[in-house]
Amino acid sequence: MIPVVTPSEMAKIDTEASEPINVLIERAGNAVAWHARKMLKGTYGKRVTVIAGKGNNGADGIEAAKCLQRWGVKVNIIQADDDEMKVHESDLLIDAAVGTGLKRPYCAPHYSGPVLSVDIPSGICGLSGKSQGKPFIANSTITFQALKPGHLLADGPFHAGSIEIADIGLDVTSTSTFMLERSDVTKILNSRNDREHKWMSACWVIGGSGGMNGAPLLSAKATLRSGSGYVRVSTPGGTGEIPSEIVGFDIPTEDWEEYVIKNDFERFKAVVVGPGLGKTQMARKAVINLLSATQIPTVVDADALYAIGQQSLDPSDFGDMSF
Repeated sequence: MIPVVTPSEMAKIDTEASEPINVLIERAGNAVAWHARKMLKGTYGKRVTVIAGKGNNGADGIEAAKCLQRWGVKVNIIQADDDEMKVHESDLLIDAAVGTGLKRPYCAPHYSGPVLSVDIPSGICGLSGKSQGKPFIANSTITFQALKPGHLLADGPFHAGSIEIADIGLDVTSTSTFMLERSDVTKILNSRNDREHKWMSACWVIGGSGGMNGAPLLSAKATLRSGSGYVRVSTPGGTGEIPSEIVGFDIPTEDWEEYVIKNDFERFKAVVVGPGLGKTQMARKAVINLLSATQIPTVVDADALYAIGQQSLDPSDFGDMSF
């Protein structure tokens, strides 16, 4: 899992760090320089423009500029508050203008070459990910120790490009927010042996209404991706078009729960009920009847939760099989 830290939390972590700020800036600047070198595919004859603000973000950019100059790169440093700023074409622009300390809209200068942003593209809110002004659109962003919410939300992903997290020795273990990685998910997926077959991990998704089956289809696709060997989808009154990897099974509009129970219901290892099902009295009655009749592990979602709430019930009233 990748830690996610808000700008205010990171400011506190910086303040409480055991190393002085100049050491952290040196580490961050070195990390930026190495990432820039990778983007440049070398240093000989390369030209880099650094737009540096007055805060720590700008200091990181200036430190990176020093490293690049030692490696033979021709570096042009521009102050972010220069009203007459002119950015000439170069092999790379390092955006160290604002970072997560954004307090007012920022308008990036015109530049058509590749951009490396430090911490977060200037003009993107580090907390919300929303654009403020005219942010840089970076090819890549290098951030430190943890992701920020702004990398993941709203306009952030589009403007940040590929994101690299550099370790500069800060302690972010206090955070309680993380982004799951593929490796985290694969750990909880069951491995299969040669004797298993599709019915050993079959799931029935019941949801949608009036041919509108988008919500149950999303659930069905998630079920397939999590390892289910056979997924059946049913929408009361007609399932409509579905992908070939999912099995559609039509059920009636009225008393559909009785029809479900009579059609191989006991063969399924899991059931999902509720997404897009609707809040009609008929739907609410069917949900309660189905949950009362099954001992199959059941995910109670969306409109099925509404049905339970209208009866002043709780999922726990249906035993350990409802989630």
